Amino acid sequence: MSIPRVIHSTIHILIFVLLTACSDSSKSNWTILVYLDGDNDLAEANIEDMAEMQTGANNEQIRILVQFDRPDGIPAKRYEIQTGITTELEDIGEVNMADGATLTEFLHWGKSKLKDNNDHVVLILSDHGNGWDQGIGPPSEKPTISGRSLFVDWDNGVNNVALHNHKVREAIEAADINIDILGLDASIMGTIEALYEFSSLADILISSQEVGEASGWDYEYILSRLSNNSSMSEEEFAKLVVESYENYFETRIYPEKSNTFDQRYTIAAHRSVNIEPIVNELDNIALNLLAGMSDDLLQDSLLEELDQARQNVQEIDKYNQFDVYIDVADFAQLLSYDTDLPQLVSSATIADYHGKGRPNANSISVVFFNPPDAWAYNTCDPHYKNWDELSVSGNKGKFINNTSWDEMLAQYYSLVIPSYNEIGENHVCNTLFE
Repeated sequence: MSIPRVIHSTIHILIFVLLTACSDSSKSNWTILVYLDGDNDLAEANIEDMAEMQTGANNEQIRILVQFDRPDGIPAKRYEIQTGITTELEDIGEVNMADGATLTEFLHWGKSKLKDNNDHVVLILSDHGNGWDQGIGPPSEKPTISGRSLFVDWDNGVNNVALHNHKVREAIEAADINIDILGLDASIMGTIEALYEFSSLADILISSQEVGEASGWDYEYILSRLSNNSSMSEEEFAKLVVESYENYFETRIYPEKSNTFDQRYTIAAHRSVNIEPIVNELDNIALNLLAGMSDDLLQDSLLEELDQARQNVQEIDKYNQFDVYIDVADFAQLLSYDTDLPQLVSSATIADYHGKGRPNANSISVVFFNPPDAWAYNTCDPHYKNWDELSVSGNKGKFINNTSWDEMLAQYYSLVIPSYNEIGENHVCNTLFE
């Protein structure tokens, strides 16, 4: 079946020559800002991360500035790591790492430590994470983390509330600091919802589609190689991070996992300037799917095609929050639709790695809740819709508000979910976008 293309895409694959390639040559130092939120069950792994950074950073041109918070009332501290030495610079007491103001203050402090404009500036946000920008909910409803967005802080009594992606963006913007690379050492941040939200913050974004290990990035591997070649470009650094991830899992984790299905880890580096064309093309696809679902002659065959594509697409996160995320390029290839989306994703990708358990992962995911069976009651989320000021509900993320993707999902569910009679009229999917 051919889906009518009511909006012709004028997007061409961007052949992007980084302007920073020229500026890179004038930069000889690296300042790496690490916002290390260990005020949760990642504390022990983060202590190991600190040790890895100290071992790996053995070049005076590489300086790491860390804010590290741990649970059980241990005060947050700021450190400098350089030439194999860790120096405590400040004891800042108990702070809420899941508060945007705390992140902004850390970046103000980091900015004050920059010596000049001769630094590559890398910001790494390290903690739990999970994808799309969580909705707010009505005033009477306390928002819960549900595994989404960034940062969990136990000591402040808000361990069930994450810092929404749009609030992370606003916190970084408020610091008014130039960042070359934004690294998200957290799970499920390789979604288009997150990448689009952060695309204005740095030239390069590094994130994972999948859930990660508590150990996070291999900082010793990354920093030791950067120390041996501090003149590398920012794209080369991004490739190094991806390489380190692949090396860690292929040589240390996967040999112990005989089941290919368990080899599910992923990571990718993207050029931020190439994210918006992907968003625009996803919007085009959504608009054309909406048109097809409104056509009585095409509706049945289109719904069947969509159902087949959703069931056969590369699923992401089958362990913790299944039936929520799909790979965008794989999904586009399963539709009979004339789209440049796979090529646009490829053009945006500097480097990517995916284990054998994710054979059709192409570095970027999107939310597409799978219509639930009788046993799957928690698939859909009522916050995945445009923000509404009157009801104080919905979502403030850029992707949902700037595209028709959520409206396309709403139309799809309204047509297919009534067939799941055993679920009942009050299932959250049936009221998702009212």
